[in-house]
Amino acid sequence: MNKIKGFSLIELMIVIAIIGVLASIAYPAYQDHGTKTRRAAAMGVMMNASEAMERFKTRNNYSYTAGTNGRDATFGAGNTDIFSAVIPATGTVFYDLSISTLAANSYTLTATPRVGTSQAGDGSLTVSNAGIKTWNGAAGWPGD
Repeated sequence: MNKIKGFSLIELMIVIAIIGVLASIAYPAYQDHGTKTRRAAAMGVMMNASEAMERFKTRNNYSYTAGTNGRDATFGAGNTDIFSAVIPATGTVFYDLSISTLAANSYTLTATPRVGTSQAGDGSLTVSNAGIKTWNGAAGWPGD
């Protein structure tokens, strides 16, 4: 008598169901991890931009406005701007970086998630010249 080797349809369906359950748990966790990673990268870029603002102030008579070249501290793509206006500077852009409040002695940097990206709805990040950080309107950044 020959014994038939292989899987039955029931066994195959059980394996597929188990894989489906594991995937339904793992995929959202993976997406959440990507969101947190991109947010952490934006926080790092904002700290670098904040340092660039301080260098600008030091080189321009201790003012964030009316620098030696007649320009205020700005973000953009040109060599005269102190930092890139998007995060990341290359590749898919997830945040727009701007100076939301600018005065001679103070500033507030804001990173706003770009609409249509996976970061949309994650909340804006801000940092001021005094080092005050907010995320989504609440004090502090995640992980601080």
